[in-house]
Amino acid sequence: MVLQKKIAREIAQQNIGRELTLLVDEPLIARSEADAPEVDARVILAKPAPVGEFIHRTIRGARDYDLFA
Repeated sequence: MVLQKKIAREIAQQNIGRELTLLVDEPLIARSEADAPEVDARVILAKPAPVGEFIHRTIRGARDYDLFA
């Protein structure tokens, strides 16, 4: 798990500064179009978005498995 967490952190860091298309699962939680719900990383949103909508946000930070936009 330690090695996997390190790999996930490195992958997440590569997304910082990129604009991603996200699907909003909850007002402040989304996932990229390539991520499966409850399995892959989630994106924590700085401001709420409509649930079920696709949005475009720039990734501003990362922590282990999660991204921040």
